[in-house]
Amino acid sequence: MTMENLDTPFIELGKIRKDLAEAEQSVNPVPIEGKFEGQLIFTPECFRALMYTYMEIALSDDVIIDNSSLWRNKIGQKVAVDSFNASIKPWDERIINHEYHTNDGFRSEDYTIIENGMLKSFATTLFGANKAKVDRAGNTDLCYVVEPGDTSLDDMIKNVKKGLIVGSISCGEPRTNGELAGVAKNAFYVENGEIKNAVSETMVSFNAIKILENIVSISKEVLANGDWVLPYICVDGVTISGK
Repeated sequence: MTMENLDTPFIELGKIRKDLAEAEQSVNPVPIEGKFEGQLIFTPECFRALMYTYMEIALSDDVIIDNSSLWRNKIGQKVAVDSFNASIKPWDERIINHEYHTNDGFRSEDYTIIENGMLKSFATTLFGANKAKVDRAGNTDLCYVVEPGDTSLDDMIKNVKKGLIVGSISCGEPRTNGELAGVAKNAFYVENGEIKNAVSETMVSFNAIKILENIVSISKEVLANGDWVLPYICVDGVTISGK
């Protein structure tokens, strides 16, 4: 959490109070039985890790230069649902740690990665842009900003028939094909719109690239931690495996 001053009590910042309550609720986690396809609600922190994954396997210099990115030829094409809008904005008023200049010496500017579900740009440096003959990104920062949706978090949870709320996923970095599998951490089981219990020993697997096409809803609420601004995001088509 990054802040401009100490005027606000620490527990009132971001979702620290909520995190502490969830830590208390997680003292006695219950493993899920069996395997099923369900929905996943990414917390803002968890989706931040997914955004970093996109930078590494789909948007950065290396994968654009060697053509291994599944998005290499997708500029101007749909890669997500219409309601998904993602940018990197070091100059957003909610971002405390501004990047003033890129790593290759340019004045940093906000730029859009995905607009209304359409891929608008890569995260290429001057070197990558020249090498791959694409446009250079406006900055080299990781100040992710995803626009909020029109669904409250409470309603998002109520609409989940069977799935998880996930705070993080313990896994290695996916390959450029986007396939991801890992252990759900800080996670809660949801059934028929009700949070049942914290879970343990539970695996989730999905394709990180394709999952943006399976977004069900985006929350009205966003978490602004000083470095990024992200909502909760619910997706469908996730394989959830217990004992």
